[in-house]
Amino acid sequence: MIKSYIRDMVKENNKKIDQLNAQIAMINSNTISKVKNVARIRALNQQVVELHLLNEELMKGIDPKELMLEGTKR
Repeated sequence: MIKSYIRDMVKENNKKIDQLNAQIAMINSNTISKVKNVARIRALNQQVVELHLLNEELMKGIDPKELMLEGTKR
């Protein structure tokens, strides 16, 4: 039960990371936008780092292979 909850949280965090990376890519695609939004890019990058750290904390003590196997049993 707990592993399922952790797996769902990690999936949600990964979705958020993908969304943030898409925003960063969109801003970086335009040079003028990139220069104007330096602070926003830094904030988005910081959020990505925080989500990665949160995922690492969630995964401590849990074997990732075990989570993947549990997902395939369903």
